Amino acid sequence: MRIPVVIVHDIILASATESTGYIAGRIASTAALDALEGDPGFMAHNCSCRSRTQMGKKDYKNKLEKMLADLEEGQNVTTEEDPNDNMEVV
Repeated sequence: MRIPVVIVHDIILASATESTGYIAGRIASTAALDALEGDPGFMAHNCSCRSRTQMGKKDYKNKLEKMLADLEEGQNVTTEEDPNDNMEVV
């Protein structure tokens, strides 16, 4: 079973499990929007697109696959976070 996950800059904002993938996707999307609405500075704190070097596609794909595998196993998924950011990942 695939778990819909909303990831922004390597941070899992939301995920959901429901009876259908469509419903779970809608719930995860709504939860991610709520998280962003609750922290208007999220993108300013976490977006470093202009300053960081680009990770290779293969490395990025491997990193995402590991994050998703950890999520499916119910483990605590670690991501790169700004130590000054107090936002709780949903």
